[in-house]
Parts: sequence; structure tokens; C-alpha cells
Amino acid sequence: MKVGIDGRFIGGRETGVGRATRLLVDALARSGDPGDALHVWRGPCWEARGKAASGLQLHRAPMAPTRHPWTEIWESVCWKKRLGQLGISLLHTPSFRTPWISGIPRITTIYDLAALSVPKTIPFKFRIYLRASIRGSLRRASLVICPTQAVRKEIEERFPLRTARIEVVHLGTPPLPQLCGEEAKRRRRALGIPDLYIVATGAGEPRKNHDRLLRAMARFSRGFSGTAPALVVIGGKARRKKTIVDIEKSTVYTIVTGYLGLDDLSALYGGAAALAYVSTYEGFGLPILEAMSCGTPVVTSGFGATKEVAGPAALLVDPFSTDSIHEALRRLFADPGIGAVLRQKGYERTKGFSWEACARRTWELYRSLDA
Repeated sequence: MKVGIDGRFIGGRETGVGRATRLLVDALARSGDPGDALHVWRGPCWEARGKAASGLQLHRAPMAPTRHPWTEIWESVCWKKRLGQLGISLLHTPSFRTPWISGIPRITTIYDLAALSVPKTIPFKFRIYLRASIRGSLRRASLVICPTQAVRKEIEERFPLRTARIEVVHLGTPPLPQLCGEEAKRRRRALGIPDLYIVATGAGEPRKNHDRLLRAMARFSRGFSGTAPALVVIGGKARRKKTIVDIEKSTVYTIVTGYLGLDDLSALYGGAAALAYVSTYEGFGLPILEAMSCGTPVVTSGFGATKEVAGPAALLVDPFSTDSIHEALRRLFADPGIGAVLRQKGYERTKGFSWEACARRTWELYRSLDA
């Protein structure tokens, strides 16, 4: 079968959607049948790459310069023309939205409902755009894929009259380079990372809950013997500062790394005392699996998608409670045995999330619509 995939978010400084799409496309290309062909519409940031064994072919995606309902109609006209010319039998858009086309099955991946569940954490214009895209996809798509049961349940509760069928397909563990100890240390030194630190992700994103994490770390630091751990936040605009947490009258040394390549990301996870991923809302949580694959203990939110992904391999907290986050950090540092157990459980947990399994299930769903 000929499958079209919207890969416009692949390449450049990829966000979670872009990276997940790239890893899915690579896995689909490895696992398709001999007669299958993948046609991927790429954005301007996709680096040139050869055709994969299963017939991966690249095309330039129809992309309007702005996000607006009228631009989606223009893009849909372009999609319909190009899909018809190539004889595409199914279109998968792993980016929330479904084009206004007919004649072939359409699959859309909805990673979360943040625009509806935590709207104030998303810029106003983008929030309105996402809401319209999600509602439209649930009307127009033949099938909607969600990364977790938590997102599926949320869609079913919010949209009881939807027409799209919903299936859950877990994402895989993102592969990271395995660096030797000296190389990892060299990279951390180059980034100015201290020996003892806790890592977090999503600098500048309100739902990552860094305010409560800082308060918990400030309280934790007051009773810490020796130099207290720093907080290293991945993403955002690179900077370093001493963050004064007024409520605790304490200081937390904070480093914001800016965008990191995969080698630096692996080095940073590998040297961290813990990943603190205490988001107030997530649709999946790739950093949880990234950290676990590097042997880093994980502290994460104990409900919804993060609980589903982490399972028993993390310390679960109430992200709305500074006390709960503080207690988890205190336990982790007070008892080295807890960290050792979490490392082992984390390694085992990542084995249950593979891109090969994700691709196999996705091909099954493709074929169920092509029958």
C-alpha cells in the first residue's frame, strides 16, 4: 500500500512532535512489507537522507506561512492534488490536524489536549488554532491515534459525539548515543554543569511546573550537608543564575542549557542525580524514557500519562504539592538504595516501549483502513 505521512515538523530543532514523527517514520520504513511505499511530505528543516529499504520517498509539504482556518483550506487543496497524482491510499498526519480532503482514509495523531485542559499554558493564538484543529480532526479523521490511554480517556470524555475511531499506540524509547564516561564528563564540563545536579526539561513552559520544583529544591537545600544540587533545565534560552525562592528564603543555582544535541542530552541525563519531571499535564512523556534509558532515577507526576509511562519505575508525586515533590527528593538523596532500584526498574521499563512495536501496530491500523 502507498501511505502518505505529513512530516513537516521533522528536522531542525525538533520538538516532541517532530522527534516522535521522525522516529516513527524510520521505524515504519524498516518494518513495512516489500510492496509498501512511504511518501513523506517534509518541511524546510528536514535534512537530506536516502530512500529507505521499504521505499521511503520525500516530497515538499504544502505549508502556508501562517496558521489560520483559511490556510488549512488552501493546504487541503494542495494535499488533494498531490495525493491523487501519486495514488496514495491513506494519509497519516501525526500533528493534530486532518486536511479537508475526501476519497481516502485519514489518520491523525493527537498527542494531548493541553489546549483544552491547561489552556493558560499555551499562547492565545496557538491555543485557538490547536482547539480548532483537534475538533476538526475528530470530525474528519477516519481514525485517531493517541499515545496513552490517559489521552484516549480524555478525548472520549470531552467529545462523546465524535465520529472518529480512537486507538492507543504507545511511542517508543527515544534512542540516545551511549557515551563513555570521559566523553560524557567532557561534554558536561563544556556546558558548565556542576558535579551534583537534578535535571528538568521544558524551560519556559508553565505546565512543566518549575516554580513548585524550585520551591521544593529550595526547602531541600536548606537541610543539605555540603553543596546542594543545582537545577539544570533543558531547552529555552541558555543562561545560568541563582534563583532566589522567596517563600523559602533560599537560593537554587539554576542552569538553562538552551537546545541540546543528542550527544549532550545523553551526557546530561547520564550524570544527573535525578530527572524531575513534575508536569501538571502531559500526553506522554518522552523525557521519562530518555532518562531511564540513561540510568537516571525519575521523579514524576503520579497521575495521567506520566504515571502510565513511568509505571512502578519512578517516584510518583502530586505535582500540585510542593511538600510531595520535596519528600520524593529527600527520600532519593537520603537513601542511595532507592536510586539503585529505580535505575534497574527504569532500564526494564524502557524495554516495554519500542519503536518497532509502535511501527508494527501502526502498520496494522493502516491496513485495517485499506481493507
